[in-house]
Amino acid sequence: MPLISVIVPFLNEELYIERCIRSLLAQDFDKDQYELIFIDNGSTDRSAEIVRGFPSIIILEEPIKCPYAARNKGLSVAKGQIFAFTDADCAVSYNWLAQIYEGITKSSAAIVLGKRFFPKGRTPALKMFEDYENAKTEYVLSRCHRKNFYGFTNNMAMRQDVLKETGLFSVSVRAPVMSDTELIQKWISRHPDTKVIYLPRMEITHLEIKNLKTWLGKMHIYGKYNMLVKAMTSYTPLDNKAKFQIYIYCFRKNNYKLMQKIILFLLLILGYLYYESGAIGGHLKSLSSGSVS
Repeated sequence: MPLISVIVPFLNEELYIERCIRSLLAQDFDKDQYELIFIDNGSTDRSAEIVRGFPSIIILEEPIKCPYAARNKGLSVAKGQIFAFTDADCAVSYNWLAQIYEGITKSSAAIVLGKRFFPKGRTPALKMFEDYENAKTEYVLSRCHRKNFYGFTNNMAMRQDVLKETGLFSVSVRAPVMSDTELIQKWISRHPDTKVIYLPRMEITHLEIKNLKTWLGKMHIYGKYNMLVKAMTSYTPLDNKAKFQIYIYCFRKNNYKLMQKIILFLLLILGYLYYESGAIGGHLKSLSSGSVS
């Protein structure tokens, strides 16, 4: 029986999926103690063919075009005591599983989130967004109200009993993101004293984010679906005071010079504009459909 089940959905990721697989197979962790479960979410490229080239991987198919439906399919056969999640366009660090196992067992945490990098060669602007996002996760999980806690399934793990109690991820084709945040909010509402922690050595590289345009596009998508998460859970987005405190925490943590502080501030305004444009679009869409459920 494996200690850890790794769940990886994929949809047309032939550019990155082999790097993801090789990083998971190269773990500094007993090979008999983890299983890899990849779920094809309707790929039309060579992704599934690439996965089948690695006989040790369990490969499943999920016809519903939603990554959380695919993750649920993987969870239906997972045997581990811990469930770890990443995406097919991510490469994990060599000690990713060891950090997850140690982080959960030694801290008694129910859920852990890790550090996310953008690819090597990233621009200084993208590096600043990377610094800020990691500082934000660390700050929120250690200093903010639990209603501000959020998740991201490209670098997250949890004990098996969390999903046994909360149930699987919510599946919505209309809102195919943020079910991870919803699940975390469900769990902590039932267990106010539970631990949800940030592990800075639990590292992945998000291979897809190669430029600022791609990242800002992600901000737009997150804004678009954010109001749906607020409607479905007790999740509360950060207020402006908390955002400013995180900005200060980020530049102090990374020893920014004055010009870097100014550039980061301007970049965060730009990211905010993309996020809000998505939020407005999501709101208008919900009004036209008459519901946010």
